[in-house]
Amino acid sequence: MDDIDRRVPDLIHGLGEITGAVIAEWARAQSGVTTRRVFQKQWPGVSASGAPTWRMLSEESAGPRPPQGDPALDKVREGG
Repeated sequence: MDDIDRRVPDLIHGLGEITGAVIAEWARAQSGVTTRRVFQKQWPGVSASGAPTWRMLSEESAGPRPPQGDPALDKVREGG
């Protein structure tokens, strides 16, 4: 799992760079047959597993946040 945790940010960043630079029409006209076939074959699985993860993370970030501790106040409360 540590390997996945290290790889995912790089993969997402790389995908973001590609999607930001390439529009669908250009990809269709300029990409190779192999690239198109790999994308067509793999994307449904990537999308199907990514969408629930995105929703879960979005819901977590939209919820109430835990209170932020103030180290100065924490010391006072602890009697320090």
